[in-house]
Amino acid sequence: MIFFFRKFDVNIWSSFEIKGNPDMTLEGFIKEVERKYDIKPALISEGVKSVYAPWMPKASSQLKRKMDELLPHKPNITYSDLVVLPDENDMDVQLDSNVDATPPPIRYYFNS
Repeated sequence: MIFFFRKFDVNIWSSFEIKGNPDMTLEGFIKEVERKYDIKPALISEGVKSVYAPWMPKASSQLKRKMDELLPHKPNITYSDLVVLPDENDMDVQLDSNVDATPPPIRYYFNS
């Protein structure tokens, strides 16, 4: 089943991509997600680990941290799949009533 998220046709196998670099901060990642996919993040998680939620106490200090610090990984790991949930007031999804629409995972490449 294909549905539309913003201007993108997506299905259950879809993923978005962000090419990172060693200096990319969480703030830079969020700006890139907003620019590339028109998503204003309300929550960013890696598996069950919450990476960013604007309402959490240390959210503003997290913005300046580098993605490599927030997403520790072994040298041979080249990416991490992140769940980025948009602000519900920012949703613009066309689908039938049987589909629960969330954007696909975002594959963040550490050093591209």
